[in-house]
Amino acid sequence: MIDLNRSELAKTQTITKPAIEDVIADVLNGDAKKNALDFVSYLQKNKMKPVWASANAWKVSYKGQVICYIRLYNDEWKNSK
Repeated sequence: MIDLNRSELAKTQTITKPAIEDVIADVLNGDAKKNALDFVSYLQKNKMKPVWASANAWKVSYKGQVICYIRLYNDEWKNSK
């Protein structure tokens, strides 16, 4: 997935809507990978499952309100609202 340019990635992911854990495994390494997976696990345990939103981005909602978006890059992850 990393080798695709952004528009190709968006087209591919629009069809597959990949789970965030699968993309984390492909994109991140080391501590960044562990921290991201731990964060996603925390969200899921607290009823805030990340839902695919766009190319390498997932929306996190709680009780119908958007809490944040998580976007994955080649070597880092960002959490923003």
